[in-house]
Parts: sequence; structure tokens; C-alpha cells
Amino acid sequence: MSTSHIANIKNMCILFDALEHNYAAAEQELSREDFLPYVEKWFVFSIIWSIGATVDEAGRKELDIIFREIEPMFPTMNTVFDYHINTVKKDWAPWEEKL
Repeated sequence: MSTSHIANIKNMCILFDALEHNYAAAEQELSREDFLPYVEKWFVFSIIWSIGATVDEAGRKELDIIFREIEPMFPTMNTVFDYHINTVKKDWAPWEEKL
């Protein structure tokens, strides 16, 4: 889908801001060393579901490869689009666990 770069960035910022309550509470319970990677996961999640939401299936496969090359934080099964952040475990978890 054709979108402007600024619209993609704006959508990512809106999503990251909307999800702030998910990681703000963790700031009190986690050490700084554990908190920063947790916020990074929310940032990546926001990129995936804003910028990544505008691509087709082939684009999703390409983005999956790119994300995994930049940051190998994801589980090895499926694609990065198949995971959400479990707020209890503070780590990636498959969407299936939500069903």
C-alpha cells in the first residue's frame, strides 16, 4: 500500500504513545538494565504494526528478515507479525496464546 514516510512515522509514534501504559508500569518494577530492552520491544512492536501494517505478504516476509537481522530478539518460529508482547513475562509471545 502506498503511504507517505511521514504518515508511517506519525502512525508509529501514535501507536507507541497509545501503548505507553503497558511499559510505564514496568518502570517501577524492573531494573534499568531490564526496563530499556522492554521499552525497545514496544518500540519494535509499534514499528511492526504501523509501518509493517502497510505491506503485502511478500513485504511482510522481507520485513521479517530485516527485523531479525537488525535485532535477533524474536522467537525463531513464524514471522515477527505472529508475536505480541506478553506484559507478564515481558517478552515476545505468539498471538495464539490470546485465543
